Amino acid sequence: DYNEISNKVPRWDKLEKLFLAKCFSILEQRVVSHLALSAEERYNQFFELNPKLFNQVPLNQIASMLGMTPETLSRIRKKQSYIIEAQWYKEKQILEAQWQAEAIERLAQARAKEIEYEATAAIDYFKESLAIRKNIKDKSGRAESSYNLAKAYKFKGDLDSSDYYFEISSRL
Repeated sequence: DYNEISNKVPRWDKLEKLFLAKCFSILEQRVVSHLALSAEERYNQFFELNPKLFNQVPLNQIASMLGMTPETLSRIRKKQSYIIEAQWYKEKQILEAQWQAEAIERLAQARAKEIEYEATAAIDYFKESLAIRKNIKDKSGRAESSYNLAKAYKFKGDLDSSDYYFEISSRL
């Protein structure tokens, strides 16, 4: 009985008032949302507040609670799925563009390293060829042919710099 509960629970009056105030607040929010919001806005608001409820309660009851027919709820959900799919596709395109930009940047860095290596190799080759010319103590014709031989070895990649210098020096 109601009087027994108020006698057994010392703060029953206060709890009852809080409960009724909460119920009226929820009811007021529902009335305002039904009057002020469109069906789609009510769906979005309800979904944000209760996403798990959509998997637990039949959709026709949710539609009734939101003040719409099950068909309207179905149309809204279908539209939302298209919007979500479009957002996902756009995010996918952005990610792919970022991945492509990163790949291009990595390729550019690799090519820059290759160019740096080639430039260093060319400078080293030039320095070594000058050293070979200075170390050859023969006539100019023989020096030129030794220089060309060194050049051929360097570009073939058969010998490293110390090997072809030794090879050329031993031929002189």
